[in-house]
Amino acid sequence: MGKKLVLVVQNKFFDYIAREFQTDRLRAASNADSVRFHIYDTVLLESQLQVVLADEKSTDVLGVERMLSSGQNPEVLEEEVIARIKARMTRAVRIQVPG
Repeated sequence: MGKKLVLVVQNKFFDYIAREFQTDRLRAASNADSVRFHIYDTVLLESQLQVVLADEKSTDVLGVERMLSSGQNPEVLEEEVIARIKARMTRAVRIQVPG
């Protein structure tokens, strides 16, 4: 289709992916790859949280296939991720953005 897939993830979530899945086919971002990861971190600057691009990685379809076929039981993984996201959302604080 000639399109690229860009996945935007938080640094901590990407660390989890790297720890739990086979990510050996990920490399420094390349325009030749069809899948890119934009990895962001949040930092406190002048009393405000800012979203900052921390890293960019990419891979091809084979890399994604390897990641998906090598992880834990997908049903357990999905439930765990959703539970953790919901738990964090209840503690989230809305930030007013000047505008």
